[in-house]
Amino acid sequence: SEVGMTTVNRCLDAAKACNVDETCQKLRTEYVSACIAPSARAGPCNRARCNKALRKFFDRVPPDYTHELLFCPCSDTACAERRRQTIVPACSYEEREKPNCLAQLRVCEADYVCK
Repeated sequence: SEVGMTTVNRCLDAAKACNVDETCQKLRTEYVSACIAPSARAGPCNRARCNKALRKFFDRVPPDYTHELLFCPCSDTACAERRRQTIVPACSYEEREKPNCLAQLRVCEADYVCK
C-alpha cells in the first residue's frame, strides 16, 4: 500500500538546493528574468540577453547544481515541460518573428538535400 509513502520530486529538490546557494539562486534569477519574464523595454524576448544569462549561469554555477537541474527525472509531462522551460526557455532559441511558409519553402528549395 502507498499510504504514508512520500513521493520524491528530484526536480523540486534541485530547485530548492539551488535557491539555498547564493550564487546559484542569484544567477538562476537573472536568467529567469532575462528569458522568461517579459520586459517592457526589450519586448517579450531578447534572445541575446537570454543566451548571455544562460551561459553565465552554466559557466559560474557548480555542476552539482546545474546537473541536478538538467538531469532530474520527471515522471509526468507537466514536470518535463517545466524542466525544459526552466533550462531551455523558448526565448533562448525562438526568433521574434516566425518565418512564413513561403520563406521556408525558398530555404528548402535552395538546399539540395531538402529538395
